[in-house]
Amino acid sequence: MLGVIATLLATYSLTSYILLRQPTILHRKKRFPFKASHISHRGGSGEKIENTLEAFSSSFLVGTHMFETDCHLTKDNQVVVFHDNELYRCTGVSGLVKEFSYEDLPRYLKVIEVQFTPGSFCNDESSPSCKIARLEDLFDKFPNTPVNIDIKVHNDFLINEVARLIETHSRERITVWGSMNSKVSKECKLRNKNILTFAPFSYVIWIMACYFIGLLPFLPVKYDCFELPLVSVIRSNEFARQRRWDRFLPNVALLFSEYLLSSPLFIKHLRKRGIPVFFWVCNNEDDMLKAFELGASGVMTDYPKQLAEFLKKHPEFPIEL
Repeated sequence: MLGVIATLLATYSLTSYILLRQPTILHRKKRFPFKASHISHRGGSGEKIENTLEAFSSSFLVGTHMFETDCHLTKDNQVVVFHDNELYRCTGVSGLVKEFSYEDLPRYLKVIEVQFTPGSFCNDESSPSCKIARLEDLFDKFPNTPVNIDIKVHNDFLINEVARLIETHSRERITVWGSMNSKVSKECKLRNKNILTFAPFSYVIWIMACYFIGLLPFLPVKYDCFELPLVSVIRSNEFARQRRWDRFLPNVALLFSEYLLSSPLFIKHLRKRGIPVFFWVCNNEDDMLKAFELGASGVMTDYPKQLAEFLKKHPEFPIEL
């Protein structure tokens, strides 16, 4: 009996090992429809006020491949590109986005701290204050530029409206959407299966667990791309301290997450299956280098000009899918 079990385990391990390195033996390779090594996080919130048309225009001019942004719904059901539920951090006005009609939304402040580089500020005092943009405005201004949309709240009307705008602008193959919330992500997939989706947090954990026990090579992957935090960035700067993640237990959890999410072999396996991995948020050259050396197909940054310069200096990145 023990001999049979040992034989089965050996067969399983050998098959898993082979399929991990040659996944197309079992799975048809996916075709991600566009290159996205340069991704501008919130349009490039370190160089222009985040999520504004001015920010997207600036990153477009330096050759970004994809915008990353976030969506909320106003009181009069307009889809706006804005990160927080609360308005205060970016506008100085208290209240929720959903409590204001679009025309009544306050304008952005001219100086806003860069969230992933605490202590650094985007200062745009020389320009007029920026209006909060609608998703429709972004699509109209950049009809051919890929956009990554994070649905920030679980709201069926918001999901339907974002899908409608994507469909109206014929952007299904140049738009990635989803949420870290698995319920929202599932509804996005159900709403329109032709729109590209990124994996939610719970699915990432599931896939990582399957990878470490050798099951991943046998399983289909439901999503078109993975968007992973470069945990060393979160763990090592003021961002963690402000959220009290530098305490013992949270720090242990972050260290474990860093170990899990920093496996070059895992990323290589996904890449061989045609599934890109994008890391966020890389705001200096060391972080960009680390992400690409891990095998990232692209990185999100608050500093599009810096990432453009990095890619010019390192033509070996990214490794093609």
